[in-house]
Amino acid sequence: MKKIFYISLLAIATLALFSNSNGNFTADYTGTTGLGQSCAQVGCHEGIGTMGVDTNKILVRVLDANNIDVNSYTLNQQYTVEIKFKLHGATKVGFQCTSLFGFSSNKAGVVSNTLMPANIQVYTDGSGREYLSHTSTGGGAAVMSNGYAIWRYRWTAPSTSPQAIFFNVAVNRSNNDNTLNGDSIFVSTMKVLQLPTTTSSYSKNDQISLYPNPANSSLSIQTDLNKIESYSIFDLQGRKVIPQTKMSTNTINISNLNKGNYILELKSGESSFTKIFTKDN
Repeated sequence: MKKIFYISLLAIATLALFSNSNGNFTADYTGTTGLGQSCAQVGCHEGIGTMGVDTNKILVRVLDANNIDVNSYTLNQQYTVEIKFKLHGATKVGFQCTSLFGFSSNKAGVVSNTLMPANIQVYTDGSGREYLSHTSTGGGAAVMSNGYAIWRYRWTAPSTSPQAIFFNVAVNRSNNDNTLNGDSIFVSTMKVLQLPTTTSSYSKNDQISLYPNPANSSLSIQTDLNKIESYSIFDLQGRKVIPQTKMSTNTINISNLNKGNYILELKSGESSFTKIFTKDN
């Protein structure tokens, strides 16, 4: 497996760097932020990536002080971010994660790698965005247990916030043969945290579920909320693929969408909620 690198002419010229190399990575893209290409598409991990919201392979959790996975955040609160990936026989793995406000390219929160400093490194780019990635040690046995690779780090929520926070993740599953053959890239926005503007607001995000997920032609919404007024659908680059539409039933037609991952935004009064879903064949 090769390390994850910034997509630049320099990175493209350094394809000889592999997962057993030492030192800091330069920077890179997850491919889901609109900032650039992912490692699966250009540069050190070029090739066809596998995309999907599949918790059998990859799961991102944001844990509070009680070790509970949360879907909304409190300003200035510290959390533990956990990336968990099913190995499926991989002998080397790697990851990258960055947290941004909504569909923007603006940094959200502050990273403090106090949990796994030997296995996780942090790169800050010229705009202040923080990118978490594996180290050489963190791509091997040090993070593997019971068929999974697990990385954890501390993250503190921002002091002010205009919107939800997206955790954008890329994971490379590798056979460690120092070639691209047999490697699989998983690239997705795997976690969304809503901002609770009142005591009962966005915590209600847990009261919304989508089914089936993945879906083929229609997506149904099940919720305990009184009324969902409208919806919009975005791709993972933040492009609106279905404009804001009045919600007349609890079923949304997605037959015209291409296969891939999308974010559904629901509006209810002054509140909005986001859910990730996958459009299948």
